[in-house]
Amino acid sequence: MSGSSTIRIHRTHVPMRDRLRPYKVMIDGKRSGTVADDHSEDFAVAPGEHIVQLRLDWTGSRTVQVNVGSGETTILTATAHKSTKSALGDFFHSLTHREDWIELVSE
Repeated sequence: MSGSSTIRIHRTHVPMRDRLRPYKVMIDGKRSGTVADDHSEDFAVAPGEHIVQLRLDWTGSRTVQVNVGSGETTILTATAHKSTKSALGDFFHSLTHREDWIELVSE
């Protein structure tokens, strides 16, 4: 892809939380791939503005808007939310804070 740019998503390791499950990467509303625990993945995109979100079942991250220059790499870091220390508490958190299960920030 001529003049392509890259969105790199780095997923930090969080003990126990979602470690065996890949997060689905959504770029501009379309599934672009996945990122596993403690891994980074690169996604080729056209230069310009893009909306990025991570999904896991009915939960996920808030959307993040990035502007990627031609030939540049924009890095986003994903971290699972902090545990409430109980399975029941985590379940209710996932129902009431669906877009806060994963924190996604631009570096």
